[in-house]
Amino acid sequence: MERKRVLVTGGTGYLGSWIIKTFAKHGWHVSTTVRKNTGPGNLSVFDEITQSTGVNIDINYADLLTPNSFDNAVKNIDVIVHSASPFIAFGTKNHQKELIDPAIMGTQNILQSAANAGIKKVVLTSSIAAMYGDGREVEGQIIDESFWNKASSATYRPYEYSKTIAEKKAWELAKTCSIDLVTINPGFILGPALTSRQDSSSIKIMNDFVKGKYKSGIPDTSIGIVDVRDVAKAHFLATVNPNIRGRTIICAKVIKFIEMANAIRKKVGDSEPVPNSLVPKYLFWLLSPLFGIERAYVSGNVGFHFDISNEKSKKDLKIQYRNWEETVAEHYQQLKA
Repeated sequence: MERKRVLVTGGTGYLGSWIIKTFAKHGWHVSTTVRKNTGPGNLSVFDEITQSTGVNIDINYADLLTPNSFDNAVKNIDVIVHSASPFIAFGTKNHQKELIDPAIMGTQNILQSAANAGIKKVVLTSSIAAMYGDGREVEGQIIDESFWNKASSATYRPYEYSKTIAEKKAWELAKTCSIDLVTINPGFILGPALTSRQDSSSIKIMNDFVKGKYKSGIPDTSIGIVDVRDVAKAHFLATVNPNIRGRTIICAKVIKFIEMANAIRKKVGDSEPVPNSLVPKYLFWLLSPLFGIERAYVSGNVGFHFDISNEKSKKDLKIQYRNWEETVAEHYQQLKA
């Protein structure tokens, strides 16, 4: 029986590399796309995956912003997993160029190439960020797949905005091109990395914990978290299950950042520079620019709490989520090493 062929975009990324490894472990023929300026250090992850799985990874060069850039990569492919998109939640200087354009144009270009090649199924990595922008927006609610982010814009929380409009664009194009589209909407992704890349905001925030940035205290903020290996597995399961439709949230649990700190301390001891107390909202609002965080973000998120439903993922994908405390501790220890 001929092996199925999958194209995973963004293969050197934090999530993309785990998606590739997951498909390879299940015996799929795996191709990926990377940018032309990708250095050998980042490409070495594919050799490591090949060594552990016995599956060679085909590497193609493509650019999210260039029309027809994916045309060669999609030849002889059965299904596409599109995970290439920047995840820079804070600190961008040109939101349009760094976040919004790559998200929209990348989605448009990969779906157009898929349609031209006659590929009928695409699994798209979206985000819980496409479902809500501020905690204030969903205070006291249980977020499910019917929610859409209404709070973000090109100037306020542009990462969340980029994920929202990119997903909406994907659904629009999928309908036009008759593509069977499935979106995976993960929470805040944590867990060990296969690559050394540090450009994911989830890794940046965990690095902030490692470096003691919040050792004096942390704001009262809720976040839905999930292990990167569970998210990768969800992409695989959504690919092989022909009955999966629409959007699927992948989230193990909604926690507060102070609970994340407590989980780290429980695993590695009290000597680590992680916070053990909350910072009052008014004080964090005053100090937030020193942390590279907008005061508007503090106003809209600190002190607001909600829950996220993962019932669809457990029912339809049969996901059994890893223990979130172990995920947090494992990620922290890897960065600390």
